[in-house]
Amino acid sequence: MSTFTPSTGRTIILSSGEKVEYTDPITIYETFGDGIDSPGDALSSSDIDQAAISFVENYLGISSPMGVSYTSGYRTGNMTYAYVQQTDNDVLIANAVANVAWRGDIVVAFGHSFVTKKSAASQSPGIEIQDAISAAERRLSGTHNGHPTKTQYLATANGHLALVHAIQIANAGLGTFYEAFVDAHSGQLLSLTDFYTVLPTPGGAAPPDGFQVLTDPEDNIASPSIIDWPGWHSISTTSTTTTDGNNVVCFKDSDTSSTTSQSSATLNFNYAMDATKNPPDNIDAARVNAFYIANTVHDFFYRYGFTEVAFNFQQYNFNKGGKEGDRVLLSVQHAGLKNNANFYTPPDGQSGECNLGVFDKTTPNRDVAFANGLIIHELTHGLTNRMTGGGTAAGLQPGEAKGLGEGWSDAVADWAFQTSAPIQPFSAGVWVTGNTGRWYPNSTKYSSLKKLTEVHKIGSVWANMLHYVHAALVDKYGFSTTAMTNPDGSEGNIVFLHLFIDALALQPVNPTFVFARQAWIQADANRYNGANEEVLWRTFASLGLGVGAADYNDSNLLPSHFKPVVIFRGQTKLPPLVGTTICGVAPGHVVIVKVNPQTVVTLFGLVTATWSQKAKAELIDSDRDSQATVFFDGVDRESLVLDSDSSTKSITWGPFDDQMTIELTFYHKAQAGDSWTISGIKTDKMKEYLDDDLKTAVTLIPIDDGGHGDQDYQNTTFNVTRMTLF
Repeated sequence: MSTFTPSTGRTIILSSGEKVEYTDPITIYETFGDGIDSPGDALSSSDIDQAAISFVENYLGISSPMGVSYTSGYRTGNMTYAYVQQTDNDVLIANAVANVAWRGDIVVAFGHSFVTKKSAASQSPGIEIQDAISAAERRLSGTHNGHPTKTQYLATANGHLALVHAIQIANAGLGTFYEAFVDAHSGQLLSLTDFYTVLPTPGGAAPPDGFQVLTDPEDNIASPSIIDWPGWHSISTTSTTTTDGNNVVCFKDSDTSSTTSQSSATLNFNYAMDATKNPPDNIDAARVNAFYIANTVHDFFYRYGFTEVAFNFQQYNFNKGGKEGDRVLLSVQHAGLKNNANFYTPPDGQSGECNLGVFDKTTPNRDVAFANGLIIHELTHGLTNRMTGGGTAAGLQPGEAKGLGEGWSDAVADWAFQTSAPIQPFSAGVWVTGNTGRWYPNSTKYSSLKKLTEVHKIGSVWANMLHYVHAALVDKYGFSTTAMTNPDGSEGNIVFLHLFIDALALQPVNPTFVFARQAWIQADANRYNGANEEVLWRTFASLGLGVGAADYNDSNLLPSHFKPVVIFRGQTKLPPLVGTTICGVAPGHVVIVKVNPQTVVTLFGLVTATWSQKAKAELIDSDRDSQATVFFDGVDRESLVLDSDSSTKSITWGPFDDQMTIELTFYHKAQAGDSWTISGIKTDKMKEYLDDDLKTAVTLIPIDDGGHGDQDYQNTTFNVTRMTLF
């Protein structure tokens, strides 16, 4: 388990309760928009490894005895990605890494955690590797899993390079899987890479709405076969008739041979779930459903870029590159996981492990194997841990980076849940516990991180931002119902997942929220020539992640080439309307909005009773003539007057020449009588206007009717939400 500290520091709490404190090297990340020429060897005339090493050496001024070693890389479309590691006298430094991305022959992104050495331990170990293994096993209450060990340097906070043995230690019963860095001279445990992610309680997502029989659900492009047999049920030249295939093997508990066989030939898996029975009586349906979901996730991830060369999970890679022999091991009704689920992501070439437990919060108990959103959440950890850092699975370690990982997992489950436009609210935790979990959208923003320490709560902030990004893109481009199998469309949900996965390949190790946002903006420049830059910036800025956002302080600023934006969030309460005498003056409620130059403010309203409504003016009897105007900045402006014809009306103010403050005041005159209610101000749909003017509106959404009924909003509390339309 990892807890969050607002720096590169992290605290790893062992199962014994002991704490391992460690500070990762600072990560620096740059994106270059249209790109820069490489100061070293050009990619067009070099292999990836040579071009990457040359760029990093020249860009950072690396000289002997320090050096750069190529780790991995690949080409896809017009993009090339490379991952390298810093060395000292040819010894790798485990936590000093870098990544470079090219579009064509120009560099578009570069991140690194390279260090300046002050001292270095002797390269000759003082203790034998077996002694280091024994020490790590004792300290971590686990056993070495047999994976080859490595002897490397580890950069410490004081600039010293400690020589370490890197050893993988696991304990299935405790749910732990680490790479331990043991000092090769003292035997001290210096740091850990945590390959483990876990479901918080409550957790899960709603199961499918009933079951259906699907025919040939596999994607032959993402899951091909070299024999005359479906790809989900073949491994190289071997065919299977069970929940065992090239992408995943699904079994009960810890017995990988405990799979479900076809119910009839050929490859029919027709097992129904009986919701009145406890999970053991539904084991075949559980294995079949989890196998189907895991393969489906593999296939749509593959279509959007998580392929063999991009470090995905497959037993056989069809000679397409990458390391094979690492399909997902998917355990259902895992005995060691009561009320829980988890995923282990080791480096490329080692199988990912997804373990799904049973929740006993309801009667009958509920099996996570039927909570499709939760399965997608867990499998997405494999995607994000593999693609960040080039397949090492060590690129999301500090609390903020781990929190981003949780957010990405919720966001993909959210993406898969949507079926049409507009994007709907999504809950990341309902069914298995019978309670609500994390809801999107919500009121969190960048500054919310100041008060958050648990990684899933940190993740809810990022997932909320991505929910809004998804909604904005679907508003702009529409929705594709075939996005899972056809990534070639231009609809908003397709654009979203392309940018999602492209950004993972671009971002550095241990990213921050700011770095993750930069990667999204650069991904759009790479794939769509910046067509969605404004949508992305406006959405992130509306949630505090604008230009200059840092140290968990909000910024709503946009790049200078965009028109300004009006943002207001919060909560307000309108005063009682019945029996109040207001002759054009207070008492009345005021919402204050700062307006930037060239901003246009549009107010919308809807009458639902026998009265008229005015914004920044007055509420008056509908039988009376109104001559009122809105005053601000010494200028008379027309008011918004809504007559009782149940129609929506609007009034636009601006564009404004200077920055100013507008007060939106709600009040009425005594002659109105006792029949008034107020519905607030309604927002138009977010859209881009042909005249390129920014349209801005305030939305007041009633959340508490004050005990007066749904149609009577006297003294009602309203949520005031984003005011930006574009």
